[in-house]
Amino acid sequence: RALMVIYAPADLRITASVPPGTKADTSTIQFEIPGSTSVKGLMTPHSVQLIPAVDSTTHTSQIRLGIPASLKGAVPGMFARVWISADAKTPSTLPERLYVPATAVVHRGEMTGLYVVNAQGQPVLRQIRLGHAQGNIVEVLSGVGKNEKVAADPQAAAKAH
Repeated sequence: RALMVIYAPADLRITASVPPGTKADTSTIQFEIPGSTSVKGLMTPHSVQLIPAVDSTTHTSQIRLGIPASLKGAVPGMFARVWISADAKTPSTLPERLYVPATAVVHRGEMTGLYVVNAQGQPVLRQIRLGHAQGNIVEVLSGVGKNEKVAADPQAAAKAH
């Protein structure tokens, strides 16, 4: 068991989840620590580090903001808010979402797929990975590109195959 825990107040940082494609720029990111008694309002971090990985569950990246050493009263575990200006978000770098009718999805055993029309005009069953369903449409996370044609009626496509 640990006898004591030591931390260096000059090396504290804030870790937050951000959308993929967020720019790591100190001029567009600010933070506040509502529980701090010494500083009120928004502050600029002394450093910003964007972790180049995306969490597969939340589809977010991690960003680390260095807290200035002049900030007194901040301790590990405190709550902080991170403010990111609209300029820091780059939606053009985010992948477009692809939706298909839920009736076009084929379930065969443990395989989930779609009939995709190939270059010869023939439907070919392709394995896919699905995202969230919204009403009668479902998001396709992988397995089909945005310019590919999907057979809307899987039974007719299976007969033509």
